Amino acid sequence: MSYLDIEIIKDLKSTNTNFTTLSDSEYELITNKINETIPFSVCNIAWSLLNDSIYIGATSSYASMTLLADTIKSITASDVIILGDSIDSAYLININNIAQALRIFSTIPQHTYITQQNLKWIAGMSFESDIYFSTLQT
Repeated sequence: MSYLDIEIIKDLKSTNTNFTTLSDSEYELITNKINETIPFSVCNIAWSLLNDSIYIGATSSYASMTLLADTIKSITASDVIILGDSIDSAYLININNIAQALRIFSTIPQHTYITQQNLKWIAGMSFESDIYFSTLQT
């Protein structure tokens, strides 16, 4: 577990955010599925190659972060998975706590990805603070 994971867990607990960490096999399964399904450019998703991708805004914008949380809530009532390229764990977050979790993960210097096991959609917060969302053809 990385230092960033320890900080994330501490922040999630301090805000009473309901979460669990995925097992190693679940983490490997979702990362392999993402890597096999989604195009990447260097170390981030190639959002321009996804037919339905939209730019939501910057992580520094409260309105953009709220729009991302609302978008996710509008397409699912289930828990979501959050993972990134600078942390060692993936987190299963209760949908009711998604806005708070997104705020916590937006402070981590990494590319952060938000999705579900079925990979029907994916959202991302880049290291450069850009927020994207896309539905996926599965």
